[in-house]
Amino acid sequence: LMIYHIAEHHLGDRDNNTMSFDVAAFPFPGHRFYGELFIDDFTLSRNPFTYFGNKFALLAGWQWTAPFGLERCDLRVEAARIEPYVYTHTDSINVYSNYNRSLGHWLEPNSDDIRIRFNTLLHRDVSVTLLSARTRSGEGDLETPHDASKGDRKRFLSGTVETRRTWGVEFRGQLIRDVFFTFQYHNITTKRAAGESSGDSKEHRFWFDLAVNY
Repeated sequence: LMIYHIAEHHLGDRDNNTMSFDVAAFPFPGHRFYGELFIDDFTLSRNPFTYFGNKFALLAGWQWTAPFGLERCDLRVEAARIEPYVYTHTDSINVYSNYNRSLGHWLEPNSDDIRIRFNTLLHRDVSVTLLSARTRSGEGDLETPHDASKGDRKRFLSGTVETRRTWGVEFRGQLIRDVFFTFQYHNITTKRAAGESSGDSKEHRFWFDLAVNY
C-alpha cells in the first residue's frame, strides 16, 4: 500500500498536494469534541517531529452547549498548532494561499493559539461573544520556505517569539433579511521574547462590518 501523497513527495515534490483527517465525537448530551490533522508534506523515512519536510497542523476543540444550565448559550475551547513551513513551497505558485491569504488556518506557520469563547443568543438575529485568547508566533510566514542553510531540523517557535494576549467582545446580527452586521472590540497586549521589548505594545481594536447576501 502506497499513499499517493507520500509517493509524490518522494518523487521530488513537484506539486503541493495536501490531505487532512477530522473527527467529531458526542460522548454525552451537550458536549462535542472535535479535532483535525492537516498534512502538507510528509515522509516516513525521517523523524516525523523534527524533520523540516514533515509539515503538519493540528486543531482540537471542545464545545459545551447550555453550560451550567444557561439556555441559548455555548462555551467553546479550541487550540491550534501550525508547524514550521506548513503551507509554504519552494515554488511560489504552489504556496497554499489565494490573493496572499492562507487557504488553511489563519495562523502563520510556526505558531500556536488557544482561545475560549462564550457565546449567547440575545435574540433570534443577535448574538454576543466574549473572547479570551493567547497566540504565539515564531519566525516564518507563508512566503518563506525552508532555507537549506539551516539544516534539516525544524524547531517549533524558533526565532523571536511574539506572544499576543487578547480579550474582547463581539456582536453579530441581522438587521433585515440578508443584511448582516458585525461589531468587535479587542484589547491586545503583545510581548516579544525576553530582552527584545522593542516590539511590545498594547492596542485597542474596533471593527465594524456590514455584509449583504444577494
